[in-house]
Amino acid sequence: MAKKLPKVSVIDRRKLHPFGAPSQPVTLKTPGEWAIRIINSKSRTGRLHDVIHNKGWVYVTPEELDGTPDELGFEAKDGRLVRGEHGEEVLVKMFQSDFDAIQQAKSSLNLKNLGGKQTRDAVAQETAVAHGSQAGDAVARQFDHIDIKDGRERIELEPEPAA
Repeated sequence: MAKKLPKVSVIDRRKLHPFGAPSQPVTLKTPGEWAIRIINSKSRTGRLHDVIHNKGWVYVTPEELDGTPDELGFEAKDGRLVRGEHGEEVLVKMFQSDFDAIQQAKSSLNLKNLGGKQTRDAVAQETAVAHGSQAGDAVARQFDHIDIKDGRERIELEPEPAA
């Protein structure tokens, strides 16, 4: 069994983060192997089905947790880990390597589509599909009179709390 996390009192944790503590990390017996997410199945109809059947996530089972479901605020129902008033939040996992590959593919596609010419071509193409080729050509011609600028920016995330 993996090493247990140290117990910290609620008051000590609140003193470290007076405006709200980050959520307690969910740890599995195989650390680093999995990307873990909590999916709110009530956020939209079909969300959980989409995540499991179309996006490649799988349910985390109680046996995989490094600890008990209660320690993390979950309960075991039908071999799944859920929380929330009606069990609407479900714990899922994906191999970290697969998750990283998907994130890289998203990033590559976004970078490929970044730029004035790419934006112009994409808008003109979408207009042509929706409204016909003449509309697409008209939109493309209008872009000759404007300058499109896009870019990217680094956003600093909150620093990790000191251990």
